[in-house]
Amino acid sequence: MAHASIPCPSPYIETRPDHLWVQPPKHEESFSTPRSWHMLSDALKEYGDRLQPETLDVLATGCLSPHHAGQFKAQLPAEMDGRAELHGERASGFAA
Repeated sequence: MAHASIPCPSPYIETRPDHLWVQPPKHEESFSTPRSWHMLSDALKEYGDRLQPETLDVLATGCLSPHHAGQFKAQLPAEMDGRAELHGERASGFAA
């Protein structure tokens, strides 16, 4: 099944709408906006089944505020493990 392991930011934002946007920081650092979440979603779709945990880390931290990136990545294993088991993929949630 194509794209079975792509993490989608939409369910996360639905459960954590307070993470959709933050004030820009005073120092140079990524920060979350609706546009940055959209960019992350587009990048994740482009990687598709080739997405690796390291790449997800780089994409999330490059697009989102550090706290939001960490929270987004932390919720993925629980969400993706069930999906991986249904599709016969590795338990990590990333395509084998």
